[in-house]
Amino acid sequence: MPDTDLVPSNTAPQLRRITLRRYLADKVQCVLERIEARDLIDIAAVMKLRPELGGVLRRALAAQDALLLAERLLGWTDEAVQQDLRAYPDVDPRDALAMRDRMLKLVKEMAR
Repeated sequence: MPDTDLVPSNTAPQLRRITLRRYLADKVQCVLERIEARDLIDIAAVMKLRPELGGVLRRALAAQDALLLAERLLGWTDEAVQQDLRAYPDVDPRDALAMRDRMLKLVKEMAR
């Protein structure tokens, strides 16, 4: 991990944490590797908090195999997402579905 991906923690400055940019890129990677709908929720939360990181999201998506990424995203049917998120009663599955659709749209745009 490059040193620029680490910054001092706001709550415990003696500790270092990864940047939100790195977290977002790692979460996109998790979409491919772990196949958990919770990762879509985490990405959606970052984008809601910091919409200016849209370029980071695009670059993270572009760094992945587009075919595999599309396969993973399309594999999450509405029912599959809802089932996967039942363990998180505080989470609205619609947020994950919206992020799935947004990511699919971005992958399609980049494939052109």
